[in-house]
Amino acid sequence: MQNQLANRLTQIRLAIGFLSRLPVGRFSTAPGALPPLGATLWAFPLAGALIALLPAAIFALFYDLATPWLAGLLATGLFMAVTGALHEDGLADTADGFGGGKTTEAKLDIMHDSRIGSYGVLALIIITGLRIAGPAAAPDAETGVYALICLAAASRAPMVWMLYAQPNARADGLASAISIGRNTVAFAALTALIALLMLPATWLLILVLLAVTVGFSLLSGQQIKGRTGDTLGASQQLCEASLWVVLASIWAA
Repeated sequence: MQNQLANRLTQIRLAIGFLSRLPVGRFSTAPGALPPLGATLWAFPLAGALIALLPAAIFALFYDLATPWLAGLLATGLFMAVTGALHEDGLADTADGFGGGKTTEAKLDIMHDSRIGSYGVLALIIITGLRIAGPAAAPDAETGVYALICLAAASRAPMVWMLYAQPNARADGLASAISIGRNTVAFAALTALIALLMLPATWLLILVLLAVTVGFSLLSGQQIKGRTGDTLGASQQLCEASLWVVLASIWAA
C-alpha cells in the first residue's frame, strides 16, 4: 500500500514536472529509473489544478488590490511563465499548420517549424485575450480563484482522451511514444468532472468541453490524420478559453 501511494505521488510530481517548469523532477531515460510518461497521464488534470495554485493566489491578491483585469492579466502571464508556454506553443504551431499547409505533409512540416506565422499570432492573441477576460469577469476574487483552478484541471483532460482515441500523425515526437489505457482516460475524465461540479452551470460546461474536444479531434483528424504534441497543447488552450466564455457569460447574466 505504501509503495503504491509512493508511486502515485511520484507520478503526480512528474506530471507537474512535465506540464510546467517547476523544480519537481524530470523524466529520466535510464531503464526503470522513473515511471514512463504514459503512467503519469491520469494525473494531468490534477497536476493542472496544482500548477494553478500560484496564478490563482496572484489573481486573488490583485483582484481587490488593483483591478480584475490586471488580476486576470497577471494570473495568465504567470501561468505562461510557470508552464513555459508549453500549450501556447502548441496552439500557435497548430494554427500555423492547419491554416497555412495545403497537404498533410506540409501542415506537419509547418507545425514542426519553430517560427511563428500570422495564424499562430492571431490564435495566441484571441485565446490569450479570452483567458484574461474570463477570470476578470468573475464577480469576486474567490469565485475567480475557484474557476482558475477548476478550469486548469478540466482543460487538461481532453489531452488524455486525444492520446487514447487518435492515432499518431507522425512517427517521431514525444506523443508518438506514449501508450495509454482506458482506466487512465476514465480517471482523467473523473477528475475533470469533479472540477466542473464545483462551478455553476456544470452540465453546460461539460457539454461545451465535450463539444470542443470532439470537434477539435475531428478537425485534427481531417487536417493531419491524427494528433501530435502540438495539437494536444492546442486542445487544452481551446477548451480552457471556451469554458471561460461560458463562465463569463453566466457571471454577466
